[in-house]
Amino acid sequence: MPDLGRWSALLALPAPGLTLADKQAVTRELLRCGATIGEINTVRKHLSAIKGGRLAAAARRPRFSPWRFPTCPGMTPR
Repeated sequence: MPDLGRWSALLALPAPGLTLADKQAVTRELLRCGATIGEINTVRKHLSAIKGGRLAAAARRPRFSPWRFPTCPGMTPR
């Protein structure tokens, strides 16, 4: 499994109910107030649908089970 933590830094997917403009406004305000990078990243993690390990968790989650679909004619699914 590749390290997806680095990839989430390149993506912007706001948490449900937020827009990208919301995230940008919060980040600008944090910078204006002199927040540290650690503080900014902590807040951004909670405003994101993919940061904080959520992208990696989604990548590991199988969309279907190959064991449920017959691969040979005449086989029945279990």
